[in-house]
Amino acid sequence: MTEISTTVWPRTELGAVSGESWHVPSSALDPGRLAVADARWHSSFVVAEMNSQPVGLLVLNRCRSAAFPAPIYDPAKVAPQLFEARPADSHLLIGGSTELVSGYVTRTTLDESMRRRVGRALVAAAIQHAESLGLIPAALYVRDEQLAEFRKPSGQADRPAVKLDEFAELPVGGDYLSSLNHGRRSVVRRDWRRLEESGLRAVEEDPFAVMDETAELVAAVKERHDVPEHPRLAAMRLRRWAKEPLGRRLAFVVRDSAGGILAATYGCHYDHVLELYEIGLTQSPDRHLAYVESMIYGPRRYAVREGCSSIHLGLGASRPKDLRGAMFSPVWAVAAGALTRD
Repeated sequence: MTEISTTVWPRTELGAVSGESWHVPSSALDPGRLAVADARWHSSFVVAEMNSQPVGLLVLNRCRSAAFPAPIYDPAKVAPQLFEARPADSHLLIGGSTELVSGYVTRTTLDESMRRRVGRALVAAAIQHAESLGLIPAALYVRDEQLAEFRKPSGQADRPAVKLDEFAELPVGGDYLSSLNHGRRSVVRRDWRRLEESGLRAVEEDPFAVMDETAELVAAVKERHDVPEHPRLAAMRLRRWAKEPLGRRLAFVVRDSAGGILAATYGCHYDHVLELYEIGLTQSPDRHLAYVESMIYGPRRYAVREGCSSIHLGLGASRPKDLRGAMFSPVWAVAAGALTRD
């Protein structure tokens, strides 16, 4: 059996492998994106190699201050069943977490069995590295498809885990209405009728053309989810995201009759996936209609046209997504190490 070795690299060395072809669970974990410095975090990487070639990566983030930038990054607030309150810089966030997803990435040349072997080796090495530094290893927002590699070390007891949320994905393909039950078909038909009556329709636009106009709307949505962000910082973050090399970046924009933006959802199309990143919404009377058109129906028209197999809708707002055909899978927090809650 091919041996897998692991080493820890500083962020500055990641550029050496960012041009390779990687299987990523989210565009947030693309090595080209992870190589860019984030002033809030000290970032390093566990790298798995076979035959002296990098075959897997796992990002490690440590907060630069004693306080987390927002509660969504604090293990004790996200998963109090597993973690005690500690200063932020005493944790090592394994697999990312800063975009509400943790995961490992592997070379596309690996088959499923080898990919999981590499993932298990990466997680084990990350936990060992955290403990060697006296830090608390925590993996937040692990998607169900990778839970086994984070939770089940070879020959040892399962690491503790708790469900945090649900990840929504909208399948694309076939006849949309026929794939829904009677109640959901009624919801979609009602949406479509009201959208036609109101004249609201999402248009695909260049994200750079609308991000300054929508930054305040995006920041307001983040604020409602306990993630404070100044609109100027939101605009800077959207600009960085739009410049990232993976996939095609676009915005699904809904405007009123006067041309004002009611909703804008940012998305990235890579491989056969359309991944939605961020949404901005006004408080207009048409807020709900603009939301579903910008988040569901506009992206779905694009996905069908471009041959995508699924739309990743992300966390939260489960009921509106469920009523329009989304499928759900659990998202987890995983703990390991002596300083977690017993």
